[in-house]
Amino acid sequence: MEKNLKILLMVFVMALPLFANAQKVEFENLQVNVVMPENESISETLLSSLQDRLYEAVSLNALGSMDASSRFVLLPIVNIVSKNATSSIPPQFVAEIEVALYFADNQEKTILSQTMITKKGMADTESKAVAKALKSVQARDKKIKRLFDEGKANLAKYFATHTDEAVFDTVKENDVKWILEK
Repeated sequence: MEKNLKILLMVFVMALPLFANAQKVEFENLQVNVVMPENESISETLLSSLQDRLYEAVSLNALGSMDASSRFVLLPIVNIVSKNATSSIPPQFVAEIEVALYFADNQEKTILSQTMITKKGMADTESKAVAKALKSVQARDKKIKRLFDEGKANLAKYFATHTDEAVFDTVKENDVKWILEK
């Protein structure tokens, strides 16, 4: 009897990963569009470069889309916190930026996860210092990875309770003003 119980327990333990995988929501086809809001204090070239790195981050996290009608968006909001001159000769400039990232469901108007990345850059002009700071935001940043992991977990929880809805629906337009208003 004890031997049968051990065998039954062993079979259950071996089958446990199969049950766990059956409960997971698969996100291979989840499309996320990177939406860049206008920003007068940062050049279009720098914003385009940031957008490219964020699309790389989306791709690295098993997501992806270039489709403007995708339901899910990644919205970066860039703020220049400070620009200061050093007392060295020749003077250098130090710029500090904050990039707030919002991973959101644009159909449900829900922020799935958000994070803040702070970077500094130093150069011989203010604009170059800002550019260096912005270019130091990398696709493999641990905060970005956590952003997507938390967002996917929140999405899995949501769709576990709303099984009648399709995860991969598209939206008519990617208007993200609602995020900016929060």
